[in-house]
Amino acid sequence: MNADKKWCYISDNKYNPKSIIIFYMKFYPNGDFENRHLSSNEKHMFIDGQVKDCSWKYSKNDSILELCDSKYKILNYEKDTIRLLALKDNFKCMFINYNPRH
Repeated sequence: MNADKKWCYISDNKYNPKSIIIFYMKFYPNGDFENRHLSSNEKHMFIDGQVKDCSWKYSKNDSILELCDSKYKILNYEKDTIRLLALKDNFKCMFINYNPRH
């Protein structure tokens, strides 16, 4: 994934442009992954006050994206949209590339 893009998690399989987006994700070529606040670019703090560093990995063979402790099947990839299926519970979700100019 392109480290310059800001990928926002949408907990649905359809994007509503009126949705309020608070966090975005950054994916780095070395496998590092971060959650950040959209307004400040600061790392997202979890409830316990700890910043959780995560890694990611993608398998082209089976189209599986691993994020931290979760696995997703990539259903569809377009320039600014990735449609996913969470393997744990078959929940459909998506990542959209945040671009405020749209």
